[in-house]
Amino acid sequence: MNLGIDCFCTLYTFICVYIQDLVMGSDAAGEKIKDHVKQLAPLLQDKSISANDKIRLILLYIIQKGGDATHMMRNIFRV
Repeated sequence: MNLGIDCFCTLYTFICVYIQDLVMGSDAAGEKIKDHVKQLAPLLQDKSISANDKIRLILLYIIQKGGDATHMMRNIFRV
């Protein structure tokens, strides 16, 4: 039971770190993130992340970038 909880917490910690980096525009070390798609792609390919969470991540990315959703979706899935 604890192993499952640990895996769940680790997965969601990784998602939360990505969201924080996306919103702040930099990582925890203060380095500017140039390409958020490279960080987003592994999360979208991870089978252990629910479809709802993946959609939420995509929508947050689009909102943060303030761009055209169609263009952003092409960018995300091109990687």
